[in-house]
Amino acid sequence: MLKKTLLILVAGMALAYAPLALESGNWASRLPSQDDEQYENDNEDQVPEADIQAPEEDKVCRICQDDEDPVTPENVSHVPIQCDQEDWFHDTCLRAWLQTGETCPLCRAEVGDAALVQVRRQMRVFSITRLSTLLELSADQLPFVEHLHLANNNLGQAEAQALAHALSNMRNLQYLHLANNNLGTEGAQALTHALSNMRNLQYLHLGNNNLGQAGAQALTHALSTMPNLEKLYLTNNNLGQAGAQALAHALSTMPNLKQLYLGNNNLGQAGAQALAHALSTMHNLEELHLGNNNLGEAGVRALADALRTMSNLQKLDLEDNNLSESQKDDFFRIIGAVAPNCDVLF
Repeated sequence: MLKKTLLILVAGMALAYAPLALESGNWASRLPSQDDEQYENDNEDQVPEADIQAPEEDKVCRICQDDEDPVTPENVSHVPIQCDQEDWFHDTCLRAWLQTGETCPLCRAEVGDAALVQVRRQMRVFSITRLSTLLELSADQLPFVEHLHLANNNLGQAEAQALAHALSNMRNLQYLHLANNNLGTEGAQALTHALSNMRNLQYLHLGNNNLGQAGAQALTHALSTMPNLEKLYLTNNNLGQAGAQALAHALSTMPNLKQLYLGNNNLGQAGAQALAHALSTMHNLEELHLGNNNLGEAGVRALADALRTMSNLQKLDLEDNNLSESQKDDFFRIIGAVAPNCDVLF
């Protein structure tokens, strides 16, 4: 019978707490697997959901005992073990401890199977920042990855193909950051099929990758299968008018999108008009970034009309588009009537 709870800290941002634990040692054997899911299904009453609460004050981790780095009362989880004590530990400290053996760090009692499954359950939300770490995971562990941050890795075509293979097994991914990787059109095409399975994705950053018009067209199908996407970053990709027109079709299928970054893409007048049609249906959009896109007079007019339905808009960036004073006045007038708290940048 499980008696008490072992309390561990889960850091405030999911991307921050896991890389240290995952990439400072071989955690593949400690990550969740399909066997854990089967154990939970067979022993549901023995692996209860954690009752989340926070300590009333900062606590000292009983493993590292670092007074200058206390366990703070932010985002904590209970992990039940067979132990008569209740104490606080850093998340990374506890995971490092369990890497050396399956015993309680306080009383040295053996940690039961049910508790280990729940400890590993906590690892279902973790971040990876190196492709090599990702590729070390087995196919039955990849579905548990929810955050993948591989920005600034200068991935080539071969790396993009290896990444695409891994992504095809990551059906629960919620956060994908691939900015500044010089993916190019070929990289975008390699990733398209894998991204088409990302129905749970909420954050996608593909900025500064020189995707080009063909890359944008390749990604259109994948983006149209992401109904839960909330933030999309495609800044500085030379999408052009054809890329904008392709993207507009995908945007019309993304009702939950809240932030859209399309700055510095040379979208042009025709691209702006295509986007305007899609934007008129995106009632949940809160931020729209279209700076430096040579939108043209007709494109600006179409965008202004689209704004009439965007009552949730909080930020509109139209910098460096050579808008006339009368065009700026039109935007201010429309925004003032529809979304009076919106911050407009010209």
